[in-house]
Amino acid sequence: MSSMIEALIKAAFENKASDIFISEGSVARMKVNGQLMIAGDDPVEKDDIVSFWKRCGADPEYDGDRDSSYVAHNGVRFRVNLHRHLGKLGAVLRQINTEIPDLETLGLPVDLLTRWVMAPAGIILITGPTGSGKSTTLASSLEWLNQNSAKHIVTIEDPIEYLFESKQSLFTQREVHTDTDSFARGLRSSLRQAPDVILLGE
Repeated sequence: MSSMIEALIKAAFENKASDIFISEGSVARMKVNGQLMIAGDDPVEKDDIVSFWKRCGADPEYDGDRDSSYVAHNGVRFRVNLHRHLGKLGAVLRQINTEIPDLETLGLPVDLLTRWVMAPAGIILITGPTGSGKSTTLASSLEWLNQNSAKHIVTIEDPIEYLFESKQSLFTQREVHTDTDSFARGLRSSLRQAPDVILLGE
């Protein structure tokens, strides 16, 4: 892994940046408190971003758009979007909070959410714009279930964001492109795994 991109990740972590923007041949940027700012002085070299794509499991010669995840040397996890623009390689990294917050801290109707996740059947849709807390709401709901009920919970994600430790419930977490070819194939397979709860997350 290139020291340049690891240095960018370290700087982003120290500045509490939510996002890092990397583009071949351009100076990287990061978003801090909703404001875009320059990160570093030198443009990102092609070799650096090629190495990063490979670490994310992508082929820089043939792949186009791809979502992945990345764990930095300091243990910080990122959701990564790999893409091309004007024929060059790019990446956007969003830091993932590995601590799953309690439902009570989200400011949402806890009684309603727990009633939903305990329902014996049905579908729950968590929707909203980027950064609105969809992933956090899902993770907090599943962690509540994990602590309060014995279920087999299968997640199919692109990429995996929060890592769950099985407590009362058992988790099977699968990442598209790594553990299964697609959401459709992962979903079909999950139906043969005796699931009580299935999460589809992208």
